[in-house]
Amino acid sequence: MLAQHTLLDLSTDSLQAALQAQELGIVRRMQHMARLLLAQYGHDVIARLQSHLSDTVRGWACFIIAELPALSLSERLERMTPLANDEHLSVREWSWLALRPHVIQAPAQAVELLLDWSQSPSERLRRFSCEILRPRGLRCKHIAHFKENPAAALPILHALRHDHSTYVQDSVANWLCDAAKTQPEWVRALCRNWALETMPELAYSPRRIRSPKRGNQAH
Repeated sequence: MLAQHTLLDLSTDSLQAALQAQELGIVRRMQHMARLLLAQYGHDVIARLQSHLSDTVRGWACFIIAELPALSLSERLERMTPLANDEHLSVREWSWLALRPHVIQAPAQAVELLLDWSQSPSERLRRFSCEILRPRGLRCKHIAHFKENPAAALPILHALRHDHSTYVQDSVANWLCDAAKTQPEWVRALCRNWALETMPELAYSPRRIRSPKRGNQAH
């Protein structure tokens, strides 16, 4: 219904394809909508969608950027910037969820590119630089590279370790909680090192990490 009322020139075939997406999970539904809209309108539809009042419609723009062919990760991040900095939380979440499959394919490059984002004046972009790299995350595939070797993301974590924004601090804490499920001793050691620094913001991030219970270890 949202697509039908937002895009009055939506073809009958596209509308039927949209209806078929109703049984999909929320992320796959967004991907499905992005693919059918990209197929009908091409990449020019992104500008039309990302200025729309509906946060869900702007979310479609996020996933279309992820679906565009032959773009580098750097180019996708550049196009995603206004959506990653959107005023609505849902759009900001869609922005990193949409690009996460590309990060999984090139995690080391992602860390390098996102280092500038971690220094952004915008707390939303700083949070994005951490949230998209989470080893586990929510409603998304895990990143094995960071589950096995969380130290690979240290440039981002180090840059954000004393961020003054609670919004960013939450993301760093969640990142560490993710990593602790597979590398608890590494997280404890990092938190001990951070605790030696005299920065008040660090009192928020280091949290008590419990070892996995026997018979219930994360894989």
